[in-house]
Amino acid sequence: MGDFEINTQPFSNNPTICAVFSADKNDVVYTHGDKGQKINGGLGLPLLLYYLLSLINKAQISWTDMVNVTKFSAKENASINSLGLTEGEKVNLFTLFCAATSTNAPDAIVAIGGHIFDTVGKKKNSTVAKLRQIGNEWGVDKDAIKNLSGRNYEQNPQSFTIDQLIIVAKELLAFDVQNNLMQNSMVYKDKYLTCDSILASNKNIIRFLCFGEINNHHAIAMAEYENETFYVAVCGAKTVLERDCEIMNAIYLANKNHLNLYGDIDEWITIPQNTVTLCGDTYCGERYTKWRRQRNIDDPIQRYGDSGYTFSFEKVKRFITKDSFNIVNSECVLTPVYDRSQQTGKYLDFVLGANPEKTINCYKQVNIDAVMLANNHMMDFGAVGCRTTKKLFDEAGILTMGTGSNIDEAEAPVCLKINGHKVIIFNAYGYFLEKRHKLFQHYCFGGNTGTAFINHILDNCSLLARISKYREKYPDAFIILSPHWSTDFNENHRSIRPIAQKAIVAGVDLIIGHGPHIPVGVEHVAKKPVVYSLGNFVFNTTGIDLDASGKSPYGVISQLYFNEKNIVLRLYPIYAHNLNTFFQPTPVNDEQFSQFLSSFIGESKFKKNKDELGNYLEMNL
Repeated sequence: MGDFEINTQPFSNNPTICAVFSADKNDVVYTHGDKGQKINGGLGLPLLLYYLLSLINKAQISWTDMVNVTKFSAKENASINSLGLTEGEKVNLFTLFCAATSTNAPDAIVAIGGHIFDTVGKKKNSTVAKLRQIGNEWGVDKDAIKNLSGRNYEQNPQSFTIDQLIIVAKELLAFDVQNNLMQNSMVYKDKYLTCDSILASNKNIIRFLCFGEINNHHAIAMAEYENETFYVAVCGAKTVLERDCEIMNAIYLANKNHLNLYGDIDEWITIPQNTVTLCGDTYCGERYTKWRRQRNIDDPIQRYGDSGYTFSFEKVKRFITKDSFNIVNSECVLTPVYDRSQQTGKYLDFVLGANPEKTINCYKQVNIDAVMLANNHMMDFGAVGCRTTKKLFDEAGILTMGTGSNIDEAEAPVCLKINGHKVIIFNAYGYFLEKRHKLFQHYCFGGNTGTAFINHILDNCSLLARISKYREKYPDAFIILSPHWSTDFNENHRSIRPIAQKAIVAGVDLIIGHGPHIPVGVEHVAKKPVVYSLGNFVFNTTGIDLDASGKSPYGVISQLYFNEKNIVLRLYPIYAHNLNTFFQPTPVNDEQFSQFLSSFIGESKFKKNKDELGNYLEMNL
């Protein structure tokens, strides 16, 4: 790996714009982005839905109306998000409404407009003309309403502002339509249509509508949060994730003073040690023990009972003594159920539960001081399992980071005072799984329980903003980000490098990652070291045949020495091949060290040496 300089220009020339209006305060209480920027596209669809609902309320049309599909509607049926309507068929008006709100089905939108024209229209183009009239009454410019769908055409472009979208949100979402603006999916004939949004899973959102020509990159929502009603608008998002994340964070941020957001209230912990040991993926393996027991395969928990928990740490416990502040990525949920969760088990191949009492006792016996919880298994047993895990560790005196009941909790760092240094450690999950979040809200956006999330595609990533504020407040602090990212046994770091780039721009001094279960290597990004993956620490999976697969059988233990005048990073390789070590990772011998170096990209940047702990690579920071 080479050294990479950072392009500090924004990833997009048109960043996402968001605004929140408080019905209680009758004012805009939160904005993000340039409010004056014109957004490409039109507001025809939300205005059409408003007009439709107003006619329903006046009993001028009915949900049970059968709508005749014209050639103009059928012309739109080739789109992937269409109902597939054919000329001459008759469709229930409510079915068309559901299709328009769930996937913006263009044939359904045109059919609704045609039905309104046939029922209450008196002249050609009266539906669009009526929408313009309504928009004019609200202060929405006619350039935002040139057709029903909101599509932009080169000869007849449309545009609107975030202020105009907030106006539309207040008017449309105020209709009490029994949450019919939250259609998540529908079936028509043999066609299944599903909304791309994860907003329906948010308990605070009452109604919402996503729309826009590309990726439905605009959205409006009505939400209730702590007895206050908000209308939220977001436009110009580059992805579905960015659009939905922006809305959920905005609802939470608009309702909070956020005295603890960005480090205004910090809990600094003074520790006597001058060493921090940070280890990778850790799990004593109860779920895998159950699998092995069924197949008569031995392991430490079966052979040694409760002492089998600490057995696997025996040969690496020299690294995590009381002379060091010790942190691991604890990749399991503390629950009496080890195997499949009723909530998530049918969707996930691997659901990792751990015995709460035995795991905590083990961690305390081997001197683990803090656990990182932002990983792909923390929501394996839903929000309750996540909250319980954090609570039990906290009550046991083991610090937690990376998860919580809102973004303030989930993104809060551990702040340490070490030998005259201020050290700030953040933990986050950096791999987005849309289906997982749709099903059980894996990530903490705004006020829901989940894991802290970091990603380079978000213009307004709350964790990056938080890191920047900590850097601004503590310019001399040493800031570490330890993300759980990439995919299992993936040696390719290029997909996650952009996250590292944005984190370093935000103010991070060192990145030490985990997630792929194998070491991935080191490179410098803008002169800051990025250790992409430590691999496994004590992770008692049954294991794959690493020799046959060609994957690295090693893991890495990282140690940071905070001396009075400098900071030193050491990486100690361990042999973590469970099939060959009987689940007892071991410091590498000289031959194994050479083998490790041959596959560890970036090793040339380090000095190589050996001490009483074992072979290591060393770098001055």
